[in-house]
Amino acid sequence: MQRITQSRCGFTVIELLVVIAIIGLLTALLLPAVQAAREASRRAQCINNLKQLGLAMHGYHAAMNVFPPGMTKAPFGGPGDYRAWNGWSAISQMLPGLERADLFNAANFSWNPDQAGPNNTGLGPVVNRTVVATLVGTLLCPSDPFTGASRMCSYHASLGTTTIRNPKETTGLFARYTCYSMAHCTDGASNTIAFSEAIVGRLGAGNSYRGNVVVAVLDASPSVILYDASTNPSAISQGIENCVKAFQVGANIRDDRGAIWAAGRVGYTLFHTVTTPNDSRMPLNGCRFGGMPSYWSNSQNITPATSAHPGGVNVLMGDGNVQFVKNGIAPPVWWGAGTKAGGEVSGNAGL
Repeated sequence: MQRITQSRCGFTVIELLVVIAIIGLLTALLLPAVQAAREASRRAQCINNLKQLGLAMHGYHAAMNVFPPGMTKAPFGGPGDYRAWNGWSAISQMLPGLERADLFNAANFSWNPDQAGPNNTGLGPVVNRTVVATLVGTLLCPSDPFTGASRMCSYHASLGTTTIRNPKETTGLFARYTCYSMAHCTDGASNTIAFSEAIVGRLGAGNSYRGNVVVAVLDASPSVILYDASTNPSAISQGIENCVKAFQVGANIRDDRGAIWAAGRVGYTLFHTVTTPNDSRMPLNGCRFGGMPSYWSNSQNITPATSAHPGGVNVLMGDGNVQFVKNGIAPPVWWGAGTKAGGEVSGNAGL
């Protein structure tokens, strides 16, 4: 009589654990590679966004013989009522070059882009509401997950090393009410930063890196307020230290960095090349020395370049070239790159 044997199906517990361990190991090995590939793609898109900004900037220069002002002059509460923080941004003047001529034509530049005047009066917020609320994809860095919706601008124009609030003259390529041209770039346009990235604020972030933190240092020395911060680095360092101390206790946190692309405000569409990119000494997104708390987010003294890319930030140079600047860049090199006419002998080859 022939004996019938049955074959065994399935795994033993030990075999199953070995399979799970192998799958876990493979996942652990593959996941960083997948994430790196995705980040490389996002970084490439970010570079393309900045290149488009460069084309738009030079298209404006070709038409006007100057770059756009960092902030235009537009009425706040009524005709002739101009405020130092409430004009249109450089980006808004470049909209046709960003393939958004529709928004440019719809904007009423005779009024401010987003804030009402005294007693909530003024036509700006009414006539420009739709334009201001429109997302422009070119202005959003794909590596920053908090862009979009109420945080609409990842790229900010450079005020250089000038820490004067809302300055009409700066060491950078942009200023309030003032237009600079290629002729002003005596250091060379290829050696001068035009735009850089900025991590946007996150609603409800509170005391976090992503908050647009604007700290009062009411007893700050006037030496912190400089046309060129590189002329007194010790005073700037002390000011940053004071800001960080206030930040650590949660003082006056704001989270509106990059809130709208339309307004030419520091922290919204303008930044400084004072602290180096993603500076670990300054884990915050802006600092103001003195003044009334209600206006801190509108006019800061020091607003850094930041990014969600590992190791540094993408910057657009004055000639339209895009470079990746490492976080560890030497401060004098970064300061020199921010100035259009600083006369740095070595240029900015270290970028």
